[in-house]
Amino acid sequence: MSKYQNREHDHDQNINVNSSKKVRFDGTVTLGNVLTFIGMVATIIALWRNMESRILIVEERQAVQSRSVDKLLLTVEHLALAQAGQTH
Repeated sequence: MSKYQNREHDHDQNINVNSSKKVRFDGTVTLGNVLTFIGMVATIIALWRNMESRILIVEERQAVQSRSVDKLLLTVEHLALAQAGQTH
């Protein structure tokens, strides 16, 4: 067998050996795992609080705009009634 054929044969054997192995779960918990988990939880909490504050701001603006529209409608109605009274 030539060197090339020998390498190809070894490569084929490694593929067969690796394909027969099953995936195993390593149950150890490291400091890196704990820090990553804490970082993810902190990020989720920060995003949630930011989202809540943005929603609160939007709701407040909507309430202010609603009150402004109501005042504007009352003013327009008052002017319309005053103008109707002047024409009669």
